[in-house]
Amino acid sequence: MSAVTPYAWDSYEWELYGVKLLRQRYGVTLTPVPDKSGGDGGLDAFTSDGIAWQCYAPENEPLAPKKRYELQRNKVTTDLKKLVDNAKRVQGLLGAVVLTEWVLLTPKHESSDLVAHCSTKTKEMREHNRVCCTDR
Repeated sequence: MSAVTPYAWDSYEWELYGVKLLRQRYGVTLTPVPDKSGGDGGLDAFTSDGIAWQCYAPENEPLAPKKRYELQRNKVTTDLKKLVDNAKRVQGLLGAVVLTEWVLLTPKHESSDLVAHCSTKTKEMREHNRVCCTDR
C-alpha cells in the first residue's frame, strides 16, 4: 500500500480556497482581509462574532511531519506577533469586532507539538490582552 501524497497547495490558492470554505460556513458575517495593499496584519478573514482566520499551506509538499510542524509553528508565532505589532491597523480593520479566537486553517497537521505550541501561544495572547487591552 502506498502513502497518499497530500495536494501541494500554493499559498495563494489555499487562501482563496480557505476563504471560500469560510464564506460557505459563515456567509455575510465573514469579512475577508486582502493583503495586496498594506498587508493583512496576521489575519485572512474574520467573523462578526470575533473569530479570526489565517490560512496557511506550507510550500514544497510532501513534507516530513517535523518540517511541516516547524513551518506551521513559525507561521503561528509570526502572525500572532503581527496582530500585536499592528494592533492599530488591525483594530481599524475590525471596527467594533472584538477578537475572541484566532484559527490557523491549514490543509494538514500531524504534530501534537503544534497543538502544544498553540496552547502556549493562547496563554501568551491572553496575558498580553489582560495587560494591554483592558479598555476593550
